[in-house]
Amino acid sequence: MPYKDPERQRQNKKRYRLKNKEKIKKYNKIYNQRPEVKKRNQEREQRPEVIAYRKQYGQTERRYFSQLFNKIKKRSETNKDKWSCKFEFKNAEDLKNHWYKQKDEMGPNCPITRQPLTMTRYQKEGEGIIYTNISPDRLFSSITYTKQNVLFTSAGWNISKSRFKFYELPVYCGNQLAQRVFKILHERFPGGTDEWEKIDGIDWGKHREFYE
Repeated sequence: MPYKDPERQRQNKKRYRLKNKEKIKKYNKIYNQRPEVKKRNQEREQRPEVIAYRKQYGQTERRYFSQLFNKIKKRSETNKDKWSCKFEFKNAEDLKNHWYKQKDEMGPNCPITRQPLTMTRYQKEGEGIIYTNISPDRLFSSITYTKQNVLFTSAGWNISKSRFKFYELPVYCGNQLAQRVFKILHERFPGGTDEWEKIDGIDWGKHREFYE
């Protein structure tokens, strides 16, 4: 039996993975959709040792933004035919740095609700969304996750705001919160209503009294 060099084997596998990155990705995607694989993964996630590990090591900032990045990247890919512009975040570190920049400029709280923002990934069983968690809100829903369009807010605000058009915010969310949104819109998209109408596809002129 010929001698096998472990280091050489590792290098060969590494070269194969780099050369066939897309092929492997496609295979894994199909493989993970198999019912037996899904069932096995779900069972694994419910093991006490796995749950304990997630609770111990899953609360870090790095882990939080890693999962956040994967989530928004997947959403962007799913909606690439609906949303304009190009997804701008290179990786989780880039997303985290965007949060740091906002925190330096606006403080650590939600810029709309003024709530302290959290990064809690795990909670008691049966609880739903943690409304104070950091959430990357797209100011304009027609634009993907760009650095100009992403504002980190509380998850609660992101969910609430998504139900309404901008001009409806003063009525349903209160004028104070709405004016905070409009102020940030002016800072991020200084073209004003002319620019906003092109992006949003809505005649802002009919609702000018709300945001000027």
